[in-house]
Amino acid sequence: MSEMMRILQVGGKDKSLDLSLPDQMEWHYVSAEGLEIYLKTLLEKQIPAENNRPGLQEVGKSVVLTPNWQFDAVLLMTYLDEAKLEPLSAWVEAHAVFYAKTLSMSASQTGFLRRKMARPLDLLTQDDSSELVSFFQLALFKGQYGDKLHVSDSDIFSDFRGEISFQGHASLTFEGDFGEELTPLFTFKYGIPMEKVATALWWEFEREGVVTLALSIDHIYAGAIDEIKNSQMVSDDALSSPILLYPDAEVGQYNVTVYAKGKGKLLSGPLHRRLSRLGLGELLVGGQVYRNDKRQEVLTYFHPGDMKPPLSVYFSGFRSAEGFEGFHMMKAMGTPFLLISDPRLEGGSFYIGNSDYQEIIVSAIKEALDYLGFDNSQLILSGLSMGTYGALYYAADLEPYALIVGKPFTNIGDTAMNMCLKRPDDFETSADILLGLVGANDSVAAEQVDAQFWEHFKQADFSKTQFAIAYMLDDDYDQKAYDRLLTYASDKSFHLFGKGYTGRHNDNSEAIIKWFLDQYRIFLEDDFGRSRI
Repeated sequence: MSEMMRILQVGGKDKSLDLSLPDQMEWHYVSAEGLEIYLKTLLEKQIPAENNRPGLQEVGKSVVLTPNWQFDAVLLMTYLDEAKLEPLSAWVEAHAVFYAKTLSMSASQTGFLRRKMARPLDLLTQDDSSELVSFFQLALFKGQYGDKLHVSDSDIFSDFRGEISFQGHASLTFEGDFGEELTPLFTFKYGIPMEKVATALWWEFEREGVVTLALSIDHIYAGAIDEIKNSQMVSDDALSSPILLYPDAEVGQYNVTVYAKGKGKLLSGPLHRRLSRLGLGELLVGGQVYRNDKRQEVLTYFHPGDMKPPLSVYFSGFRSAEGFEGFHMMKAMGTPFLLISDPRLEGGSFYIGNSDYQEIIVSAIKEALDYLGFDNSQLILSGLSMGTYGALYYAADLEPYALIVGKPFTNIGDTAMNMCLKRPDDFETSADILLGLVGANDSVAAEQVDAQFWEHFKQADFSKTQFAIAYMLDDDYDQKAYDRLLTYASDKSFHLFGKGYTGRHNDNSEAIIKWFLDQYRIFLEDDFGRSRI
């Protein structure tokens, strides 16, 4: 987060005048008329540095110089014809173009503004530019980060006399009388570190009966163990939105305690914490978060690319750190792409849940298709490991042109049962998924969850879908996934081709990823007329 932040203002009065900018911020200003020449000059300045040259991008038979850095934000303060913005294309990422809300911007179907998903920003019309600078300093940090405090990280107060039980790592359940006044119920045993940017907290929970909740957040002095600078009580109503904690140099960490009153049942899940973009996106600038009625989340990031087919959808694999996987990999392909991430449980819950949760995922993909003006014949679903389950499952809803998966899962139930002998006490998340879906994790529950996948999968018409599958010959998670898919395809009219590699599930990932990218390249070149990447 200490890298240089670069802001470009186009037109209007230079907002950086008379401001003391942070050391790690550069403010570039150019008039609307001088934009193209200014960018050309910036690019030429990069050329002499032989060890830090701009990238070389092949276009047809010519070679085009591209910048070796991008602006973190481009601010449009005056109207420009959209065609005059095209020189900016390589200089700014999607979602990072902002314009004053007083401007009437005219966007063509595949022009710069829609490719960059430009949006108005209220702060651009305020007279005090220092607030804008402070906002960008907090919101436009490099990278992404998120994690969680788990159910197992709970210290329960002895005052509660009701029933207490753990549902694996999925939830901690309290049932009974919580009292007439808000009373401490449990505290998370680990503190949340203070960051140099804002932190957002989101607590997963469900409740039944009449239960009122609150979170107490103690701000602990830096260097102290339990010396409290101040405490804040987050009321029940305020829990409908993420809790924002702004940086404070005097604070070292935050301790969180859950309070409750009333009668009923509370199912407490993990407490998520993420570096906040302050409204510019979830984790990444432009990232989205969707929540179902159980406060469970789906994370998506849509990049329109060049607005040409296909839309490539990538489901993230299992990851303990919360965030998006595969950004640079998918962007390098040049196509529009959609990243989908599941932040539940330890590292994901395989993208399935109640009907609301699953509809969120289908809707997100359809919305991206609609934005681009594509249909399902211009859609590729893909994923690796856990992500394969999402790609395969939602292929039944979307019937894409192609499906590219490596190390497939079809039977989570079998994966959970394999903990008995093949992987003792390893990948317990699979058992937690069964608990979350059907309330048990025995063999009957395993069969029920696996049946759900196949009932859903078999409803689709895959006659126009091509399946490309790489699998491990000695997979110790879902060993028969490829065989099941092959058996199902044997008497159907769809195309499936596979490649097996020696090893267990987590062996030879390098070969699987290379194969995965090769399949993408083949589809893009042979079926969509794109140049090889």
